[in-house]
Amino acid sequence: THWRPLDDLACRGDITSEQMWREILQKIGYSGSSLDLTEEWMNRFEIIYPVHQMLVDISRTCAVGILSNLYPGLYPKVVRRGLVPNINYEAIVLSSEEREIKPAAKMFEIAERRAGKKPGQLLLLDDLQENIDVARSRGWSGVLYDSWNPQEAIGKILSLIR
Repeated sequence: THWRPLDDLACRGDITSEQMWREILQKIGYSGSSLDLTEEWMNRFEIIYPVHQMLVDISRTCAVGILSNLYPGLYPKVVRRGLVPNINYEAIVLSSEEREIKPAAKMFEIAERRAGKKPGQLLLLDDLQENIDVARSRGWSGVLYDSWNPQEAIGKILSLIR
């Protein structure tokens, strides 16, 4: 629980991820060698290939965008590593650039404006119910993503866009 307020500050771009990690390590009393926890996070990130392929496939006929709570400077690293599909995104809304985090309505408003779409034309795939709830309250479709069952989310998305 030490990390959540710091994570929110980093995702908003108020502090760097390095500052966040230093503070967390200090709070838990870690005194070992220096760690780059952002790098460690990316090293442990597992690409869910069926989801990547679905996004590549649907990007041929549907606009796809990114709406993410992400630390400053992390997005280019994630792209270079191939952790997000290499497609042309209609809109990219990153919390650290907007100085706000999901589930704030402002993030969804920015996404609507950047995508040039009405709420009823948008779908959010997210792993947090609170974000799905805000999307739905704005008229978006929402699919809760369970990394243990990606096929379920894929099926729901495909049924919504057809």
